[in-house]
Amino acid sequence: MARKKAATTEEVKPEVVETKEVETKEPEVEVIGKEPVEMKQADSRDLEIEELKKQLAEMQEMLKQAQFAPQVVQVAPQEAERVHFLFEAEVADDNIFSPGENGRYGRIIGKTGSFYVPKNEISSVMDAQFRSMLENRWIIVVSGLSEDEREAFGVDYKEGEYLDKKAFAKMVDLGDEMLEIYPKLCKGHQEMVAKRYYEAYKNGNPKVTRELVVELNKLSRKAGSEKGDFIGIIEMMNEADTK
Repeated sequence: MARKKAATTEEVKPEVVETKEVETKEPEVEVIGKEPVEMKQADSRDLEIEELKKQLAEMQEMLKQAQFAPQVVQVAPQEAERVHFLFEAEVADDNIFSPGENGRYGRIIGKTGSFYVPKNEISSVMDAQFRSMLENRWIIVVSGLSEDEREAFGVDYKEGEYLDKKAFAKMVDLGDEMLEIYPKLCKGHQEMVAKRYYEAYKNGNPKVTRELVVELNKLSRKAGSEKGDFIGIIEMMNEADTK
């Protein structure tokens, strides 16, 4: 009898399939209207460089033009030429003299002071009173007129003809020095000396002595005064001696 083969069962092993991880990428999303940061910064630097190049070119062009441009020198207008006048008059200490219309050229209080008139406006002050004061040397032209103009206005002074500002202010203090100054003075200033000495004697100034006054009176008589310009002082002195 034939033997039956014993049934055998083979162990079936499951098939192992190797799986590989698949790298997945996120889908690229196109962004419209935005540039990457790196590109934006690069473009900005390029723009700055271009701007600097443009400014440099403009500066070079300006320097080139400046080399050939004519130099313009501005000259400030010179101050109008003026005539310097000196007011000297034996008037009250509170006397006011205002030269020009409505005192246009200044205001002088007292016996002496300076004022200035533009040369091209000198005709505006030359009225009858002003000319009389020039003639009597109450107003002196210090500077600003030519020799021909001085002659035309009658102010071409001789040496020592008028008292300068210092001598005018202190004429009584000059003492015997006045004996040398007085004969050269014009008639107007001789009269001023006599008036100043008269007021000084009345106020008790000891510098007005009899000897000096007598000599000055002699000089004034030689200059054309009949009794002398100082006779009033001499008479007051004589009267004082009889008391």
